[in-house]
Amino acid sequence: MDTPQYGSYPPAEPVSSDLPPRSAAPTTGPALDHSDLMTPPQPAPKKSRRKPLVIAAVVGVLALAAGIFALTSNRQTPLEAAKAKCSTFTSVTDEGKSISFRNVLAKENPGPEPMDKVDCFLAELKIPSSVKDHIGQTRALDGMQNDSWGDFNARWNYHPDNGMNLTITLKD
Repeated sequence: MDTPQYGSYPPAEPVSSDLPPRSAAPTTGPALDHSDLMTPPQPAPKKSRRKPLVIAAVVGVLALAAGIFALTSNRQTPLEAAKAKCSTFTSVTDEGKSISFRNVLAKENPGPEPMDKVDCFLAELKIPSSVKDHIGQTRALDGMQNDSWGDFNARWNYHPDNGMNLTITLKD
């Protein structure tokens, strides 16, 4: 018998005549296939990164939509913001697009708003001095007046007994 050679693979075949050669098929039973013993192991399949990316994208879009909805649903119009800032009693109407002050500075039956609240409101809307002067110089004989600035239209009249009636609307 030959001495096996160490470090070589497969090991050297024995020379003994009483053993069949390894390449020969067994004489009884089905032929055995040992080829799978000689193939190296295959690497595990890589996990797909696509599914987590799709989930992250969907979550991001939903979060963005929720944020936009929250911002737009809680958003005040400039008239509503000025009312809140100046603590006026008069209600903003027409879905936040209009407010009407009645009988401001009236001698008889004055309205709920003192002039300092109306001044605060107008300052919050950044009324220019030209429009404020126009309002302040209105006489009873002038009748209904109107003016505009920025995003706003204003209509008013004045009578010494009935005071000033002022309506401010957002432009369309």
